[in-house]
Amino acid sequence: MQKHIVKSRYRVISAEQMFKSDALPLRLWYTEKSEMTGFHLHEFAEIAIVLSGSATYRTDFSSQRIHKGDILCIPEGAGHAYTDEEDCKLMNILFQFDRLPLYCRDFAHLPGFSVLFTMQLPFYRKHNFYPVLRLPEEDFIRCSEILTWLFKLQNSDAAGAQFAVLGGFMQLITLLVNNYVLPETLNKELHMPGRISEAIRFMQLHFAEPLQVADLARRSGMSEASFYRHFKHATGQPPMEFLISLRLNLAAELLRTRPDTILTEVAMLCGFNDSSYFSRMFRRTFGISPAAYRQKMCSTEPEHKKSRAW
Repeated sequence: MQKHIVKSRYRVISAEQMFKSDALPLRLWYTEKSEMTGFHLHEFAEIAIVLSGSATYRTDFSSQRIHKGDILCIPEGAGHAYTDEEDCKLMNILFQFDRLPLYCRDFAHLPGFSVLFTMQLPFYRKHNFYPVLRLPEEDFIRCSEILTWLFKLQNSDAAGAQFAVLGGFMQLITLLVNNYVLPETLNKELHMPGRISEAIRFMQLHFAEPLQVADLARRSGMSEASFYRHFKHATGQPPMEFLISLRLNLAAELLRTRPDTILTEVAMLCGFNDSSYFSRMFRRTFGISPAAYRQKMCSTEPEHKKSRAW
């Protein structure tokens, strides 16, 4: 069980129940009678899209009526339930964000991205809310089309299926981040300071270099302690953890798109001078070794994608 989940009176749905050990930790689950589940929590995050009807969405500290077009972003370990359902149909996207090999550099500096995907449970409990947003009609139609496609695709054995599922999930992330409006009480608190934003851009451009917190703090004109505090507040991660995640996600992309590059070179290109350390961190994050990940992804990726330059 993850460190942010505490034992409670709620039913706990484990990651092991939902995700196969050798598959991406990403799954779509269609439900029509969610209230029968009662109060529960997950060892993974969830995005619940209301496809039709309405219901009362209850959490540890709130209760609100939800309708078609509403989207709930439920963090790992968050207790919730649905009651008083009226023809309510949900599509639930279940995922472990940190274990997905996603390319998110364009979003990393946005407060909305942090709130929806990188903040931990204590943050939401502190502010007594879980994110809820509503898509404009045009975006909701697009969202529904993507969901229908992904739901059929996720169990497919067709070549490139997992690669396509990742791509579809990224499209959904784009829709959500571009439409999420921060609560007024959080807007000032979560807006990333310019110097932190610049530090992130520098890390994205120089990720393979031997960066240190002290160097990044000096570039940002801040003390090391102040930089560390503001960076973690803005991104939900300490600077070095953020950098390692950035390197690992780029390594995952290299493993998918450059099948002939040896693993040691992939590690070096992404800033890991020790290939053993790289393999250990990759397995810890993605639950699979770099070699096994490459073999799995390259065996399902379309031929025209395999030759893409990095």
